[in-house]
This record gives sequence, structure tokens and C-alpha cells, in this order.
Amino acid sequence: MHELSIIQSVIKTVLKNYRPEEDEKITSVSLVMGAMNDYEEYWMNRYFARASAGTALEGAVLKLTVVPVSFRCLNCGRVFEMVREKLFEASDVSCPCCKSLNYEMKTGREFYVKEIEVEKT
Repeated sequence: MHELSIIQSVIKTVLKNYRPEEDEKITSVSLVMGAMNDYEEYWMNRYFARASAGTALEGAVLKLTVVPVSFRCLNCGRVFEMVREKLFEASDVSCPCCKSLNYEMKTGREFYVKEIEVEKT
């Protein structure tokens, strides 16, 4: 259910920062989100359709891009990806190259509006 408050915030942000002209219609909003955010695409789309009703975003499509979780080994420098679910199953996440437990997260926590598409009516 946390997807609803996130979508409401996205809609508020888009409408605050972009006001279409009378002869324009917002057709889509592209949203980038990291896999660690744990948002379900189904619910994001469903709540977007509901929460945008009656606004300048009504009828627009939500385009989601999910960024995988990746790490950089601080020992050998290798960048490696891991499926989010495996992170919670694994007792220790280690570099597949050198087996080091010393790494930093590179991607997976992103969350931003990348693009707003508009067309003339």
C-alpha cells in the first residue's frame, strides 16, 4: 500500500513542476526506480491511473524503469549485480571474483522522474 503515497507524491511533483499549455496533453511520465525500493510495478501503475484521475495527468501512461542492484568490490574493483531477493536470502554477499565482503552499493536505490512526454492536441 506504500505505493499509493509514493504515486501521489510523484503526481504532485509533476504537476508542481510542469503545467501543460491549453493545447498540450501529458501523455506519459517516465519514472526510474531502483530494485531496492521494493515497489510493485502492478500497484504503481494501478494507483497512478486512479490518483491521476481529474488532473492534467489523467489518461497518461506511467513508464517504469527498474534499475538493478549492483555493487562495486572495494578489493578488486569488479562491479557485480545481484537480484534483490537473493540479497535477503544470502547470509553473506560477496564479490563473485575475489570473494571479498568489502563492497559498496552502486545502483538500486534510485527514484526520480526521468521524463514527461507531452503532445499537442
